[in-house]
Parts: sequence; C-alpha cells; structure tokens
Amino acid sequence: IDQLNSSNSVSGYSVNHLESPAFDFSSLGQIQLTFDFLCVGVPFGNTQGGNLSYSIDGGINWIVLSFNQDPNAINWYDSPSLSTLNGEPGWGDFDQWSTAVYNLSFLGGQPNVRFRFKFKAEFAPYAGAIQGFRMDNFTIIANPLDLVAQEMPDIIANSSSQHFDLDYHLANVSSNDMNGTITKFYWSTDSILDNNDQL
Repeated sequence: IDQLNSSNSVSGYSVNHLESPAFDFSSLGQIQLTFDFLCVGVPFGNTQGGNLSYSIDGGINWIVLSFNQDPNAINWYDSPSLSTLNGEPGWGDFDQWSTAVYNLSFLGGQPNVRFRFKFKAEFAPYAGAIQGFRMDNFTIIANPLDLVAQEMPDIIANSSSQHFDLDYHLANVSSNDMNGTITKFYWSTDSILDNNDQL
C-alpha cells in the first residue's frame, strides 16, 4: 500500500485493509506468526500508520494484536496510539524491511481465525522518504495439540461471587507423557477471547 499525493486532509483518506483467508486452529496448540514488512505513516514520526487484528467470528468483530497477547513479540508496534486509527497501537515508523514474530498460541483450538492488516496516513513527501505499508512472507507455524478438553459444560454465573463446580475431561491426543500437566482457564463474560478476559 503506497500512500499517494492528494489534496485531501487526513480525514479524507480511506482506511486500507488486507485480509487473510480463514485458518483452522482447532487441533493446534503452539502457533507462531512471522512476516516481513515495512510500515511508515508519516516519515520521521509514529502517530500514523498501521496494525494487525484478528477475528474468530468470521470478521464481525476485530481485535488488535498487541503486546497484551504477546509481550515478547519481536519488531511489533512502535506507537502506543495512532491518531489515524482511533488511538489504536501500531507501526508508525518502520522504514526498513523487518521480520515480525508473534506468538498466536492463545488462539489454539479456534476453528475460524482471520487476520487483517489496516493502514491509514496522510501524504507527507519529506525528501522522497518511503511512505506506506508493505508485507511479504506471511507464515504461520503450528504444532498439534497435546491435550484436548472434552465434555466441557456451559457455566452461567449470576454474579462474580457465585461459586460453582466445574467437571471436565482432558484427552491426551499426542504421544507425549502429559502427567503432571497444570490446567488454567480464561474467565470471559462473553463468547469472544480478547484483552478483557482473565487467566
């Protein structure tokens, strides 16, 4: 996506999207995303630019992939707030080709995962500097799940102080010895796994 000259103000520029097909992670556990990219909103600044989101409901809702899901992400966002993307975090001034690495393991078990790059910036021709978003070698590497939860009941709690029993079964679908495995749960008030959910 190359930003071209225009007489429009930044509010007149459209938001550019690049969306992936759906990925099935239902039987996968350890998942890693890598891609090569450069992203420059306004040269010599990081207030405009782009980011990457994911959806698990067919593209109805999009959640920005941030340091909240992977605090150890490599070559991830350099701006905590992009003015052109309503204050969302993103890349604002990555003017050299870089390789991004992101841990997507929290999406393991999801059958319908889509990704969407988003970019918006005004035209600012400073000494012919690169301006826009470019991406190549989008790669997802994953390993099969070792344990699969079976017979998981739906729990409906009327208040945060209510106590309940949770019975579940884990099936070992790998050749590894999974004795002593520690199980953790995400607590969510809706059907979407996002930054508001607690481990």
